[in-house]
Amino acid sequence: MPPKHFNNNNNNNSNNNNKSRSRDVPPAGARQPTGANDDAPSRPSSKPKRHSAATKIKAGTSMRKSVTQLRSEIRGLERLLNKKRDTLNAQSRSDMERKLAALKFQLDRTQTLQRDAAKVEKFEAMYRAVKFVERVKATRTVRKLQRKLETAGEDEDLQTKLDDAMLDVCYVMHFPPATKYYALYKTPEDKEAEMVRDEIRGQIRSLVESGAIDREATVARCLGLDEDGPREKKKTKRKGLTEEEVRHQALGNMLRGVKVEKKGAAGVDETIESEAKPINDDFFMADDASDDDDKSESEEEEKAARPAAARGQKGEVAASSAPSSDASSSDESDSDSDDDMSE
Repeated sequence: MPPKHFNNNNNNNSNNNNKSRSRDVPPAGARQPTGANDDAPSRPSSKPKRHSAATKIKAGTSMRKSVTQLRSEIRGLERLLNKKRDTLNAQSRSDMERKLAALKFQLDRTQTLQRDAAKVEKFEAMYRAVKFVERVKATRTVRKLQRKLETAGEDEDLQTKLDDAMLDVCYVMHFPPATKYYALYKTPEDKEAEMVRDEIRGQIRSLVESGAIDREATVARCLGLDEDGPREKKKTKRKGLTEEEVRHQALGNMLRGVKVEKKGAAGVDETIESEAKPINDDFFMADDASDDDDKSESEEEEKAARPAAARGQKGEVAASSAPSSDASSSDESDSDSDDDMSE
């Protein structure tokens, strides 16, 4: 006979196996947990995916050249310059060097956008309005100076001012994205801020001179952004008047004596002028103050003329009745004479 603890262990093992089986197999009629049926279609998530600042910057810079493309172009230009430096003429070599500097500047800017995405987004949102105002000011200054140069011809002072204004445009457009922006047209709070601004402006000037920044292309792009052509006035549809409003407007025009131009059936302009005089009330005041006196005098004259007219009419009636009676008597006498003759 086996020992007691052995039998107890076997019993415990059998009980544990039964419990695990009961857990694995759900009871009849019970709902299965979600995800148990792999064939069931998954529900789409209602909440949109949130993108981080780095993802936004990458999505925004995806239209530009990637870091890999820029590096490959830089390597190709460097190899070409090293290989054909002696055979190339001065103009071609300077053009290739300027292009190489521009590619390196673009690579540095792209890497900054990707590396410091959160800081770039923060400064962009913070100084967007200031940059817009300063870009518009600098662009207007460039446009004015260009017009003055066209009319005045060659002028060194105007040309120097134009170069400074174009440099201001490049300062706004190519300011380091991960750096606090220092305004151009605002007096700095302290000398340190002024020194930093002048230093960054000097760096951008050197980049323009080396060809890393294309000054003419930058200014032309800003002029294209600002010059959208003359703005057309929006044509607003006038709300149609109701019949009551049209009637009221016509009545007001008639009382005021306003000339209303209408197109007839044949398309000919017809001028309608009301002959009624303006009435004297709270809304339409008479032009002459003596209208009331004229009306009262005319009414008195009409009253005085009415009795005379009545008397004249009675005399005419009497005169017209007298000849008729004479005519009737003469007719009677004629008839009597005719009777006598017949007898």
